[in-house]
Amino acid sequence: MATATTSTTGAPGTINVSQLLDDRPTSRYQFLIVGLCALVALLDGFDTQAIGYTAPALMAVLKMPPSMLGPIFSAGLLGAMLGAAGFGAVADRFGRKRPVIIAALLFAGFSLATIYITSFEELVACRFLAGLGLGGATPSFIALTSEYVPARRRSVAVAVLWSAFPIGGMIGGFSSSWLIPHLGWQSVFVLGGLLPVLIAIALALWLPESLRFLVAQRNDQPGAARIMRRLAADLPAAIYVVDEERITGAPIAALFRDGRAGATILLWVPFFVVFMMLAVIVLWTPTLLREMGLTAATGALLIGANNLGAAIGNASCGALMDRFNPFPILATSYILGGALLIPIAWFSHDPVIMAVCLILNGLFLGAGSAGTIVMAARIYPTLMRSTGVGWGMAIGRCGQVVGPLIVGAMVGGGFTMMNIFITLGLTSIIACMSMFALKAKLTAGQLLALGRSLA
Repeated sequence: MATATTSTTGAPGTINVSQLLDDRPTSRYQFLIVGLCALVALLDGFDTQAIGYTAPALMAVLKMPPSMLGPIFSAGLLGAMLGAAGFGAVADRFGRKRPVIIAALLFAGFSLATIYITSFEELVACRFLAGLGLGGATPSFIALTSEYVPARRRSVAVAVLWSAFPIGGMIGGFSSSWLIPHLGWQSVFVLGGLLPVLIAIALALWLPESLRFLVAQRNDQPGAARIMRRLAADLPAAIYVVDEERITGAPIAALFRDGRAGATILLWVPFFVVFMMLAVIVLWTPTLLREMGLTAATGALLIGANNLGAAIGNASCGALMDRFNPFPILATSYILGGALLIPIAWFSHDPVIMAVCLILNGLFLGAGSAGTIVMAARIYPTLMRSTGVGWGMAIGRCGQVVGPLIVGAMVGGGFTMMNIFITLGLTSIIACMSMFALKAKLTAGQLLALGRSLA
C-alpha cells in the first residue's frame, strides 16, 4: 500500500496533490473527467457554428440581405467574448464546476429560444445570450482538464479536448445538410438546445471540482479527500498540499504582473488572428458560396470538411508541442492556414478541390488555435489559469466579432470572395511574428512549463 508523500516543505503526513497527479498512472476517473469536458466542447462547437449553417434559411425567413448577417454572427461571438472573460474570472474565484454547468444551460436555453424568433432584433438577442454561455463554458472545461491530467500529458490532453470543438462543428455541418432540407432550420437549434441540457445533468452528477483548486484556493480538505478516494483509493488519510504559485489580488491583474504583461499581450495576438480566420471561414463560407450558386447543403458539407481537418490538427498539435519546439510549430501553422485561404477562394467553383483545401486549412488553423490554448493553459498557474485561458479566449472571440463585421461590410461594398480571403490570409503574418516574439518575453518558469528543453 502507498504511503503519504511529503510536501515540498518537508512536512510529514501530507500528500502533494501536484506530484501525485504527475507521478501516478492516469485513472479511469480522470478519463471520465476529460470525457465530460470534451462533451461540453463538442456541443460548444455544434452550437457556435449552427448559425452559419442556418444563415441562408434565416435570410429567407426574415427577408434579410447578406450584409445583415454580419451583426447576427458577431452578436453570438460578442456574447462569447464577454462570457469567456467573465466566467473565467468567476471560475478562478469560486471553482470550475458550477460555472461550466450554468454556461451549458445558458446556451441550451437560448438555442431553443432561437426557433421562436420573428425579427432581426430577436435573432441578434438570442445569439448574444447564447454566446454568453458558449464562451463561458470554455475556460472552466479547459482548466479542469489541465488540472486533472499529469504534466507530461497536459499538452496532449488539452489539444485533444479542444479537437472536440471542431468535431461538434463537423457533426453540425453533416447533420444540418440533412436536417435543414427534411425538418427545417429550426431542427438544428432544437438539437443544439436539448443535448446541452442532458450534458448539464451529467456534469452535475459526475463532474468533480478541480482538486488543485480545492486545495490551493479553499484548503477544502474534506472535499479533496472525497475526490482522492476516487482517484487513488490506496492512499491513507493525510493533509493535502499543492505545488502552485500563490496569487495575490485579482487574477485579471496578475496577468500583467511579475513579468507577465508582455507575454500576455503577445499571446493575445494569435488568439485574435486565428480565431478571427476560423470564424469567417465557418460563418461566411456557406453564404458566400450560396451567392455564387451552390446549395446550402453543399456549403454545410464543405464546412464539415473544414471541421474534420481542424479536429485532426487540434488532436495532433499537443503531441508535436511536447516533442518539438512549440514556437516554430505554431508560427508555421498560422502561416499555412492563412495561405490556404487563397486556393479556397480560387477553386470556389469546384467543391471537390475546395473540400481538400478546406480540410488542410482546418488542419493548420486547428493546430494553431489548439496550440495557442495549450500554451495559455500551461504558462499560467492554477489560481489564474481559468482567467488566463478565459481572457485569451475572450480576445479570440473579439477577433471572431470583428472578422464577420468586416466581411459583412466588404460584401456590402462589392468585394469578391477572393479579395476577402486574401485580406484575411495576410493577417496570419502578424500572428507568426508575435509567436516568435513571445518566447523572448516568457519567464524561465513559464518556459519550463512548456518543455524542459526550452528552460
